[in-house]
Amino acid sequence: MPTGEATAQPIDLSLDDAIQRGLRNNLGVILSGTLTESARGARLTEMQALLPSVDFKAQENLAQVDLPAEGLRIPGFPKVIGPSATPMSAPRSPGRCLTLPPCATTSPPSTTSRPRS
Repeated sequence: MPTGEATAQPIDLSLDDAIQRGLRNNLGVILSGTLTESARGARLTEMQALLPSVDFKAQENLAQVDLPAEGLRIPGFPKVIGPSATPMSAPRSPGRCLTLPPCATTSPPSTTSRPRS
């Protein structure tokens, strides 16, 4: 983008300076570079969809069991059992992780009948 202040005074430029200023301030060239970067970003976004995606979820549940509330009264046994932990973890894939090309197929056997002799 152009920088500096505009003045009414002409400036002396060599041919090389004039060409460099023209290239540096040419909005067509600047816009072309911006569009190229935008296209590159869109391509990378589309390519990302082709990569496998795997999430991992881990959680732990703690529980206590109140035996009298469950209807169990055992003399000499604690009234509450726990806390007990139940760890869970699992990888998850929101889509297909790997896509393989189909295997080569063979044509089905011919079903034409031969005349009996």
